[in-house]
Amino acid sequence: MPNEETSNPQQHTANVKQMLNDVIRHLSEDVGRIEEPRAEELFETTAEVLWNWEQHREHPVVNEEAKT
Repeated sequence: MPNEETSNPQQHTANVKQMLNDVIRHLSEDVGRIEEPRAEELFETTAEVLWNWEQHREHPVVNEEAKT
């Protein structure tokens, strides 16, 4: 794991982004391994929510109406 003693916010952001991507990947992989339907749905939904959150964080939607 990268040096976490740095005060560089970009490094901390990169670390968190990598951890989030690892969780998304792990959840997505486990969906096919779980035989309990409710747990499978929970893993799938959680992976989708985290992925969507990451996409919106990287590419925020600009509200054109709010600008006027």
